Amino acid sequence: MARLSGTEEGLKAYPNPFVDELTLESTAQRLVLYDLLGREQHQQALQENSSKLNLKHLPLGMYLQKAYDAQGNEIGQEKVLKMRH
Repeated sequence: MARLSGTEEGLKAYPNPFVDELTLESTAQRLVLYDLLGREQHQQALQENSSKLNLKHLPLGMYLQKAYDAQGNEIGQEKVLKMRH
């Protein structure tokens, strides 16, 4: 079974699984969430060190989040799961 939570270099997301809001601790400048078919579902500029993401608009399911630095280089990725209340 794939690990859903934990620390990837440059990226920490919690709680995981999440309901509507996800908190990120990261040195990244930008975060992109993809569904399991590789389609972009959410993109957001990040604040320094910690950001809260409102993801109420996303359907339930598994997502791959990728974090990027200011030059557009990927610095981390992690699977996250959105579930019901």
